[in-house]
Amino acid sequence: MSHKFLKTIFFIATASLVLYFLIGYLNSKNIDESKDFLDSSAKVLLNSAKEDRLNALAMSTLISHNKALKECMSSKNLDDCKNILNNHVNTLKEIPLYKNVKIHLHSNDILSLVRSWDSNLTGDDLSSFRHSLKMVKNSKKPISGIEIGRCGVYTRGISPIIKDEEFLGSVEVMLDFSYLNESMKKSGVNLFILIPKRFKTDCFSDKLSLVKGYILLNEMNVDLNFVNMLNEIDLNKSYTKIGSNHFYSMKFFDLNEEFIGYIILHINYPILSSSNSL
Repeated sequence: MSHKFLKTIFFIATASLVLYFLIGYLNSKNIDESKDFLDSSAKVLLNSAKEDRLNALAMSTLISHNKALKECMSSKNLDDCKNILNNHVNTLKEIPLYKNVKIHLHSNDILSLVRSWDSNLTGDDLSSFRHSLKMVKNSKKPISGIEIGRCGVYTRGISPIIKDEEFLGSVEVMLDFSYLNESMKKSGVNLFILIPKRFKTDCFSDKLSLVKGYILLNEMNVDLNFVNMLNEIDLNKSYTKIGSNHFYSMKFFDLNEEFIGYIILHINYPILSSSNSL
């Protein structure tokens, strides 16, 4: 075997070894960068969600002090109440955060009086599952947070309506997650919101996709090309990589700190190695 041939073999072996370690280094570096980016995105998301709660709370408090609303509640003139809520909705929709805002009016015994988005859906008893409404009734103080209701999961600001020291009921400002969705997309992040199938009610669309037995709540606002991959990840692992796709999973909780689902962040970031989970 010639000396030149051996040198060629040695060169190829050395180059391959260097390339192997270089690929490993770049892959590790890109994974770390992806994790850092998703960690930062998660913090931004949580801060934005907190701001949404405060905004919903502030708006419900303002509406609860509307004299005309107090009067229609006192006189039980629900047509007037409906018009007042619709006027508020039409005004608020001019603001991006409130583009899909909904307002819900409740009686003092926690019945639904007026839903701004469905005038026919009224009179149902909410006391068995809307714990936030009980909290407002008992404390006579406004609260905010994420909660599952009959018609979905929303960021909710709820305030008591009080006239002459009498508790007439409560008003609720409801924000969906579309604004958060759009904010994440601007950063190149896809947002998926999953809630257990057991929370599905007659208000939910039958066309919503299921991921591991969870309803994909925001299906209308997501890139469906990546939905199938959600079935491949462990929802309880904070980070999963599938090819060039990186997923960050975190649980979210309601006002009572009860688990109500998962928030999944996703980015597509080309890297060199195969799937990993942590």
